[in-house]
Amino acid sequence: MAELSIASGIVGLLSLGIQVTQSLISFYSAYKDQDGDLAKITQNFEDLQGIFQSLESAVQDRQSQGDMDEVLKEVDKAMQGCHEIIEELQKECQKLHTDLGLSLKGHIQVAGRRAAYPFRKSTLQKLKEDVSEICESLSLALNVLQLKSYNQTQYELLELKSLLERINTSQFFSMIRNWLMAPDAFIDHNAIYAKRHPSTGLWFINSHHFTDWLVEHNSFLWINGVPGCGKSFLCSTTIEHTFHEIKDKHEVGIAFFYFSFTDKMKQSSYGMLCALLLQLSVQLQDGEKDLEQLHRLYKLGTPPVGALLDSLRSVLCRFHEAFILLDALDESPQDCGREGVLEAIETIRKWDLPGLHLLVTSRDLLDISQSLNPSHGQAISMKNPGVNRDIAIFVSDQLKEDQQLQRWKARHSDIQEQLTQHAQGV
Repeated sequence: MAELSIASGIVGLLSLGIQVTQSLISFYSAYKDQDGDLAKITQNFEDLQGIFQSLESAVQDRQSQGDMDEVLKEVDKAMQGCHEIIEELQKECQKLHTDLGLSLKGHIQVAGRRAAYPFRKSTLQKLKEDVSEICESLSLALNVLQLKSYNQTQYELLELKSLLERINTSQFFSMIRNWLMAPDAFIDHNAIYAKRHPSTGLWFINSHHFTDWLVEHNSFLWINGVPGCGKSFLCSTTIEHTFHEIKDKHEVGIAFFYFSFTDKMKQSSYGMLCALLLQLSVQLQDGEKDLEQLHRLYKLGTPPVGALLDSLRSVLCRFHEAFILLDALDESPQDCGREGVLEAIETIRKWDLPGLHLLVTSRDLLDISQSLNPSHGQAISMKNPGVNRDIAIFVSDQLKEDQQLQRWKARHSDIQEQLTQHAQGV
């Protein structure tokens, strides 16, 4: 009962925070295009609201898992400093929605706006300081939950690795891998995973886009963004959380592939299909069946892409559900490989298998966009507040952990704001 009380208190405070920030966003967004400072404070409130929402989702997730006691106590402790400040912001909202506040838009000219309470520099500075203080407390609380999830995912990732290592330890699968010269996608995944921040991509994991993709029949998502915006990190996070969602389910498989500018075997439809075929086959109880047939037909050479696609479809049909994640399609060169990759993906989608869930990432390039031709809701841009929050959390952690930056502690808030605003999602 005590744990339920703690959880209810946290959710109530987060709900209040979401309502308050929405009220402040609604007020200041009406003026943000006319003043740089107002645009900044509006963005600050939007970022804060995003953290409230992410934390609320994470807490509710812990409740649904029945995993509440010690973790939620730590979260509650981390959030204690927020309560009073959120109430202060609530009072600010009440001031803004007095008759004076509601009549500002119609009666105050732009030139004289700085004299009015909601637009005074001192008011905006106080709001900025309040937001910064809440963000610091919330980031600590969110990190507690993320660390728990991170440690759990570490364990689950070992299970995924053990599945893939069966390719190396099984004489049959090892022989097939060498015959196909199939690229090892886990090398790329491990390298990217080692570099990512534990909180990276949780804006997506906690979104309806991800949860819908997990359960909808024949689901498809295309995540796109500029180079360096974190698509591969997001893909690695999605792989981990997808595995977490399916690990206790029967007849459910997962496979992934990272395209790479630096490895020719990771630029073609052939390499992609071989890697997917091996990963999925090793997860079936009698996964050798289709590979044996493929080897008998083409053992004196290498199978054509068409034969690999036929084998992949046969393997996929033996799963109740299968999840395929492909990262960085644009790293398959347009002049020597990408057309084949896009044709293979188009073929896979045309199979219209109800249990297949496909997710791809790339830059937003014309040939990729035209080939994928996503329907409404199937394309997700990496230019969004969630990515900005990822950057802000990463910058905040670096400022706290780097000893050389401690002498600038009084300016950390300004440094974080400037780096986040000018990062352009990168």
